[in-house]
Amino acid sequence: MTDLQNDRQNDRQNEPQITRAEIVNSAKTESQAPAAIQLDQDLGGKAAVLKFLAGKGFPVPEIMSLRAKPTTEAEWSEVLSWWSSIRQPALAVRSSAKGEDGGEQSFAGQFQSFLNINDEQTLREAVEKCFASIERVNIAAYAQATGIDVWPY
Repeated sequence: MTDLQNDRQNDRQNEPQITRAEIVNSAKTESQAPAAIQLDQDLGGKAAVLKFLAGKGFPVPEIMSLRAKPTTEAEWSEVLSWWSSIRQPALAVRSSAKGEDGGEQSFAGQFQSFLNINDEQTLREAVEKCFASIERVNIAAYAQATGIDVWPY
C-alpha cells in the first residue's frame, strides 16, 4: 500500500457521519461476486459504478452522493466538512438519479453537470442548479414518455 493509499484510508476512518448523503469509497465497500456485476441499488448509476470500481481497487475520485438537496446550514456543513476532509480538490457536480440511465432508456445529457468547482459559493450554486435540473421540461417530457420515475434521487 502506498503512502497516499494509507493517507486516504486513515482519512476515511475519521469521516463524519453523513445523514442525507453517502460517501462512496473503497475502504467501506464489500467485495462483489465475480460472476456478475452487482451494483448498489440505493445509488444512481454513476455513483453505483464508481462505488463498484472503488471496491475492486480501481483509482476513482472521492465522491459524495446526495440523496436530497441540502436545505439547512447543518446539512451544508456536512457537505463542506466532507470536502475539507479530502483536501478540497476541484469537484464535478453531476446527477446520478436512480432511473436516469438504464438498459431501456437514457437521460444522457439532460441533467446539468458542473465542472471545476473550487470554492464554497460555486459548490452551493452547482448543487442547487443540479437538483433544479430535474424540473426541466425536457426531463419531464422524456420521463412521461418512457414511464420512468427519476425522482427521488
